Amino acid sequence: MEEVECYRIVWETYKPTFAPEDCFNMLPGHWYGGAEMDTQDWPLEKGNRTMVPFVSSDLRAEPEGFGSVLDRYFLSSMGVAVIIDDNVPLHVGTSREKLCLKAWYDRSPFPNPNSAQPMLNYSLCVGSDVKAVHKYVVDNVLPRVNTTKSVPDTTQMQLPRWVTWPYLKSKINTTTVNNYAASIVNNSLAHGVLEIGDGYSTKYGDFDFDQTKFPDPVGMIGQLKQEQFKVSLWAHPFANYDSMTFVEGLRKGHWVNSAKGNAPGIVKWWNGYGTVIDVTSKDARTWFIGKTRSLLQDYGCDGVYFDGGEVSYLPAGFVTESEPVVPDEYATMYVSEIAAEFGPSTQVSVGYKTQDVPMFVRMTERRSTWGDRRGLKSVIPTALTMGILGYPFVNPGPVGGSSEDMPDPELYVRWMELAIFLPVIEFSWPPWQFGEEMVQFAQKMLKLREDVVIAPTIKLARESLETGEPIIRPLWWLAPKDNIAHVVDSEFLIGNTTLVAPILAPSTTMRDIYLPSGYKWKEGLRNGVVHDGGQMLKDYQVNLYEIAYFTRVDTEA
Repeated sequence: MEEVECYRIVWETYKPTFAPEDCFNMLPGHWYGGAEMDTQDWPLEKGNRTMVPFVSSDLRAEPEGFGSVLDRYFLSSMGVAVIIDDNVPLHVGTSREKLCLKAWYDRSPFPNPNSAQPMLNYSLCVGSDVKAVHKYVVDNVLPRVNTTKSVPDTTQMQLPRWVTWPYLKSKINTTTVNNYAASIVNNSLAHGVLEIGDGYSTKYGDFDFDQTKFPDPVGMIGQLKQEQFKVSLWAHPFANYDSMTFVEGLRKGHWVNSAKGNAPGIVKWWNGYGTVIDVTSKDARTWFIGKTRSLLQDYGCDGVYFDGGEVSYLPAGFVTESEPVVPDEYATMYVSEIAAEFGPSTQVSVGYKTQDVPMFVRMTERRSTWGDRRGLKSVIPTALTMGILGYPFVNPGPVGGSSEDMPDPELYVRWMELAIFLPVIEFSWPPWQFGEEMVQFAQKMLKLREDVVIAPTIKLARESLETGEPIIRPLWWLAPKDNIAHVVDSEFLIGNTTLVAPILAPSTTMRDIYLPSGYKWKEGLRNGVVHDGGQMLKDYQVNLYEIAYFTRVDTEA
């Protein structure tokens, strides 16, 4: 390994009103990492962000916050990494010129039971280039997977996931689910997992099917499995106050308490008002896991998607059985102590210090738009950021986004072209809703995925357990000193061999494509033409039902 030197910076204050703060000039370098964000700037200096607490939030409700996947790690193209200590009450802000870190307890979600003065402690690591210092951080700082663990369920990389939300919305029932599955089969579309999402239970938090909507869930799921679907259920840490689970958990003392600590904290989440499971309590975890496992086993389900877990859904000043050092230990325990109990088919939507749990992590729902505020343009920067933070098993969510209204057909096509090359492809709005031509196009794209993407993705997934390296990589991974590669946010690498450059704008059939220096690149779209690296292909033609990709063919001198 190339030599990396690290330095410790410790700020102490003895004045209660003083908040230690450090700012780093981001230019002339470029910065990455931190968190999933509503506008996923890659590199970070492209945008401005008001200083806010560095804790996880649901970007759908709090777009100015930091998202569901985050780590206290920032990386510069100049070969510099900043890693902030867990016990710092961290606030982060960015501008086009500065990355600023501040330690502050007052009016923040960070607990301070002993009225301690804020301390700003972090490590500054310096290496020869961005890749060298990143690999050092992966090997020595971020949690690493125990190599005895296996990769997540490869079926979910080989075959599409089909999810009922948003297409069927919460008004799902036996008929709509069966018809959805039958249409997938009848249209000769590959299928692996079918996820039954929002709306299957009577009340949010209850661990059973609504018997009015689903009079025979065992029979329905049995039929789905006969059609070669694996069946997954949506789950979450909430129990609405009108559910039977709320009453049972209240009696047992299994909910996160409000600031006074003598009653469950009622929180507003996207499906009403309820309480949140206390993941720090072993008894509460055992109870919650047992109920979830019984639900899956009673009906023959194969997996579960654990949604939620962000700090923004915890009561203000929350009290748990064991006090966390930082609020996002809630997310850590939700994933490592609950979701991890359900095996390799499990998916989650949060990540904080859970890089050592090899599990699919789903992006926050994307809007069905072309833009960079969780629209199509945000998918690549978000996948790259999640990979740098140590989460290689990325699920980008449904093709076309998660809006409840049917996506624009052109947007759906371009989204599918991009998603085909990511570790997981997921559909909700189905191709047949757009007509027979779209069905045929989806079949063609899934065949391309089978021919070009699946085998290397599974190989890279297995390697990532050993190396901690991402599956989806920035262009600078191959050219860490290439200044142009440092700023490209609309292309990505699959491992070290395939470069993907989708169209991300409407009414467009050409784009500029940068090929990283040091290699030759063979066109996958047409004619197998080989290009030298280190150049920009100007106005490269990519028709509506096409996607540009290139394969690395050799190393230049």
